[in-house]
Amino acid sequence: MRGRRHCGWLIRWVATTASAVALQACQGNISPQPEPPNRGAFDIDFGQVEAKVDSYTNYPAGLRGGPGSAKPPGATLRAVNLEDVQDPVETLIQQDGSFEVLFSVAIGDEVRVQILADEQRSEPFDVRVVDDEAPPTRVVHPLPCFTISPALELDLVSGAGVLRVENDCAEAVLLDEPALRRPVQGVRAAVIDWPATVAAGGFLDVTLEVDDTAPPELEEIVFLRVLAPQSDRRAVTLRAGF
Repeated sequence: MRGRRHCGWLIRWVATTASAVALQACQGNISPQPEPPNRGAFDIDFGQVEAKVDSYTNYPAGLRGGPGSAKPPGATLRAVNLEDVQDPVETLIQQDGSFEVLFSVAIGDEVRVQILADEQRSEPFDVRVVDDEAPPTRVVHPLPCFTISPALELDLVSGAGVLRVENDCAEAVLLDEPALRRPVQGVRAAVIDWPATVAAGGFLDVTLEVDDTAPPELEEIVFLRVLAPQSDRRAVTLRAGF
């Protein structure tokens, strides 16, 4: 009886080990996929955020969040004004969830805010400054039937990436050539006859590339502008070399 139990245990051990080895061998043929950003741990309540615009007062311009407005505490909050060419600015989220990030901003400006912690990052939050000493509002695009994938960030793996633009509108869309927020050497869009027409129900793949002359750790914003039937602008953060 004891011999039978020992034999049964041995058979189960061999089968389990063989399965594990087979699985490991199979996984060895699969290219590792990049880990997606941990979205759930990051958040900003813009109802508790105040925008202070450039003015003649001595009070510095920027965004200020009250206690509990951002998480997680200790993470880095980065902001960039999409209407100018200044460097992004960063600050730490305080233990009570408050923050203060100072930069030049005016009424009507769109600002991209992102949280970074432990080599993870939130999705970008795009807000518009609507008034002085008032909460900014989330950006709403006038052409929701026109979409871009990925919508907010593009990692240029191996030096290139593709933005797919899809037109679910009832009429054709006229798309302008992609333009960087500020000039960056070594970044280019694939040659297309710009401006490009995307038929109703159609799509267009836009390839973006970087070469050896680009900064070693590139992070910049590219704009895709719709010229017709209605003016619209989408911002996508390009990342390469990280």
